[in-house]
Amino acid sequence: ASGADPAKGSEAVEQLEGYIKGDFFVDLRRRVLHYFDDIQVQQQRELPGGKSSSTRVTAEGGESDSSGDEGECVDPDDPVAQERKAERLRQYLEQKWSFPEVPGRRKPPETVEVEFMNALTQILSLEHALVDEVVLLRDRMCKKLRISSFRSAPDSFETPCFPLILRDVLCPWCFAASHVDVTSHPYRGPGCWVCLNCNQLYDRDALQARLVGLLENVAQAWQSQEIHCQKCRRLRTAQLQTFCECFGRFEVRFDAADFRMVLQVLKSLVVPHNLVWLGEMIAFYDHVIR
Repeated sequence: ASGADPAKGSEAVEQLEGYIKGDFFVDLRRRVLHYFDDIQVQQQRELPGGKSSSTRVTAEGGESDSSGDEGECVDPDDPVAQERKAERLRQYLEQKWSFPEVPGRRKPPETVEVEFMNALTQILSLEHALVDEVVLLRDRMCKKLRISSFRSAPDSFETPCFPLILRDVLCPWCFAASHVDVTSHPYRGPGCWVCLNCNQLYDRDALQARLVGLLENVAQAWQSQEIHCQKCRRLRTAQLQTFCECFGRFEVRFDAADFRMVLQVLKSLVVPHNLVWLGEMIAFYDHVIR
């Protein structure tokens, strides 16, 4: 290894980079665009919109009714039964082409094609030799979607779920204190988070009380925050004061958009974990901020 020629090593790296940017990426781009077209065609065939589209898919036999009534025999002369089956198929197809409700999601996801494009280009961008090729691939995919490539290009990858960590949660069984991220922590059912130390369940009501307390602390911090000048950092002393003595604008430390984001993350926990008390408190503060 010590006698290896550095020139040959650099030449091998250049050949590998040329292959990645050449034959490899050309074939990958062809397959990706073909798969992208298949996704669009299948989605347009299954979700053209409305109840009539579901009936048309049923009549063509392109999709099977996967709503749990596969063995049910429907009378073709019974319009009520046909309408019921078409409605079940429509609900199944809508669920098929929609993303699941994930606790902690900070904003609703885009369409299937846009999310696929963003995920694929982010992964391919990890290879620095393919930066220009990935940009061209994104442009072609955006043209197929008829959207702007500048609007859809994310600056950097960020997880769709915002971590919401409760510090030093005490297990009622083994009395071990742990940090629990309620958006991604393992659970066995709605609100049944599992202690990783003894594999028992945490107290659901206690965790819900911690979440309600967190919500109240955030709301109090937002309502009682100080308003200061952008230039000299001086506090505003009068309600009718628009500009500071240094002619700088006043700003808050905790923006309303941040508070809405916290409400959105907490709201995403209500339905999956059946947190009724938390949902009532979120509805109250959501009405106040509006």
